[in-house]
Amino acid sequence: MKKIIVFASFALFFLFAPVTFAYYPTEKIINGGFENTPLGTGWYQSYGSAIGSHGGGWHSGSYGAKLGINYTTEYIYQDVDIPADATSVDLAYWYRWSSSEYLNGYDRVIFKVYDQNSPTTEWCVYSFDPAVEGPVIPWRTLGCDLMAAKGKTARIMFAVVQDAYDVTSAFIDDVSLVIGIPDTTPPTTSMQISPAAPNGVNGYYI
Repeated sequence: MKKIIVFASFALFFLFAPVTFAYYPTEKIINGGFENTPLGTGWYQSYGSAIGSHGGGWHSGSYGAKLGINYTTEYIYQDVDIPADATSVDLAYWYRWSSSEYLNGYDRVIFKVYDQNSPTTEWCVYSFDPAVEGPVIPWRTLGCDLMAAKGKTARIMFAVVQDAYDVTSAFIDDVSLVIGIPDTTPPTTSMQISPAAPNGVNGYYI
C-alpha cells in the first residue's frame, strides 16, 4: 500500500528589534529668555546687573539682561551640570552692546564658560573691546561646543568690565544650552511564526 504522508511545515522566526538608542535634545538653561517671573529666576546677578525690560528692544520677548550700568564689573551666571553620557552639548545666545568708551583696553565685554569647581579650566571664552570692535553692535549670536565639559558643572557667565568713565552696556537674551541625552529605554523583542509556503503544507510519498 502506498501511503501519502502529509505534514504541515512551519518556519519559526524570532525577530528581535535591534539594540539601538535614541538621543533626545534637552534644554538645560533655566529661564534663558529672561521672561520667567520673578525676573531673574535661574540666574545669579552681581550688584549693578539687571534683568528687566530696560525700554524693550530685546531679541525676543519683553525682558533680558543688561550689564554695565554703574561703571563697575557686572555679571550674571548660571551653573549647569553636564551629564557624563551626553552626546552633544551646544550653547548659543544673543547679545548686543552700546559703548561710549573710545580708549583701547579699558572696557571689556566677556562671555565665558568654565568649570565651576576649577575656575582656571575654561571651555569657551569670548572677550571684546568696544573701543576696537565698535561703539554699537546690533544683535548677534554666538555659540560654543561644550562636549569637553561632560561630567562637570559648567558656569555660564556674561560680564562687562569697565572703568569709572565712558559707560559700556551689554545686553543678553535667548540663552540656550541643548544637551543630547541618550534614551536608555530597553528595546522590545517580538516573535513571529509564519508558514514556510503559501499554502502552509508540504508533502511527499513513501
